[in-house]
Amino acid sequence: MRGLADRETFAAEGEIALPSGTMACSATVNVEGLVASDGDRTLIDWPAHEIASVSREDYDIVVTNLFDGGQVMLRRFARRTDELETALRLARADAFARLMAPPGTSPMDVFEAAGDKPGLLYRYDDGLRWVPHAGDCSARLYSELGQASFDPDAWELVLRGPFGETRLGGLKRVTRELASETALHIDEAHDAFAAALETAGLPWGDEARNGRITAHVPFEVDSEKLSIFSDSGIICDARREYWDVMVQASIVEGLVLSPSDDALRGVAICRVTDGELYETLSEADHASFVFEDADAVVRAWTEAGFRREPIFSPAERDAAAALARVLPSLNAARSGLRDRVIHDEPGLWRERLLK
Repeated sequence: MRGLADRETFAAEGEIALPSGTMACSATVNVEGLVASDGDRTLIDWPAHEIASVSREDYDIVVTNLFDGGQVMLRRFARRTDELETALRLARADAFARLMAPPGTSPMDVFEAAGDKPGLLYRYDDGLRWVPHAGDCSARLYSELGQASFDPDAWELVLRGPFGETRLGGLKRVTRELASETALHIDEAHDAFAAALETAGLPWGDEARNGRITAHVPFEVDSEKLSIFSDSGIICDARREYWDVMVQASIVEGLVLSPSDDALRGVAICRVTDGELYETLSEADHASFVFEDADAVVRAWTEAGFRREPIFSPAERDAAAALARVLPSLNAARSGLRDRVIHDEPGLWRERLLK
């Protein structure tokens, strides 16, 4: 199947049924979304990420809005009805795949899944992103996965790792090939992460290669690991005093390490009074954030293309909010945000967190 950049714009004449009545229209579907117009008058203009579902009965296509549940029916497109249905499904899926991938990246392949849970599987350089026609989306990165296998009984691709299990069916003959290729990519990602740890002076390469420590996933730390990490140089100068406060208070429960621009991004997960602290240590331009469950924000960060905006955006009707409707980890992270604490003075900062 063609990639996102190769999608053609669909344009045809038909009818649209709105709550106000049915009228002739020109419908256009492209990477931006669905536009229906009557001459110079725009009847609807829905971004692709606002399309919740596309259903069809005979030659009538119903498109449902993700935010308000509103529906429009597109009719009388005759022999182009099949094209219209496909264009709408692709526009929606492409939009969510882009929102789950790092900015500026494109998939290498797009595979169509049929069967009981139809959808599109996008294979990127760093992992797989799944957009079903209905239901929850997901992103699984090679670097966080532990295993990929082929289940011959269910004929499914099975992905397992610290973030749980994902099963993808309906991919037909490519399933076995995808399982084999994904397993190779997982090994390569573990080796690359191990090398990054060793370059940073962290002697945990063997644990990374065998999957006991994986990129982007919290791992438990003891006093020895805390000491080694303290001396690694990952902690930026602006966060050094705050790190010392966390260690002295014995609240560090885990660390999250992620390769980023030839360096390692470090995050500490700590138990504080109102929940779990998510503290970025390697960069100074972050406040401290307290969540009900820090694991949700850790996974959401990987599934939202390593963007901060989808997690912290306050908007109620934008692309981030749309992604949260179909991505459980992002929804949990956004709804679980408890507090934002600025870095003014280490003593006051500790008092606010451990009050």
